[in-house]
Amino acid sequence: MVKEKRGRRRYVIFACEPPYADRAEAVTEVNRLFQSQGMKAPHVIDTGEWHLIVRCSPADRDRVTTVISEGSRIARPLRTSGTLRCLRDRYKLKKI
Repeated sequence: MVKEKRGRRRYVIFACEPPYADRAEAVTEVNRLFQSQGMKAPHVIDTGEWHLIVRCSPADRDRVTTVISEGSRIARPLRTSGTLRCLRDRYKLKKI
């Protein structure tokens, strides 16, 4: 099974204030936040007018939400899900 080899994933959606200009800007800021803490940054999946979605492991979820929510532009975590589709359906986001 693939999940046995790579492990499970969690997707966390954050409300951003103000929005990012593009995905590269979001990736740069998330990487900066985690490098200042001396940790590996999670993968940025999607950004939009008001949101940011990152992927992490279930064990790292609390640490990721704490570091990102304390960042300068990212307001707060809204929801964690095991599937990206669930978040996109719930918040009516378009797939990129």
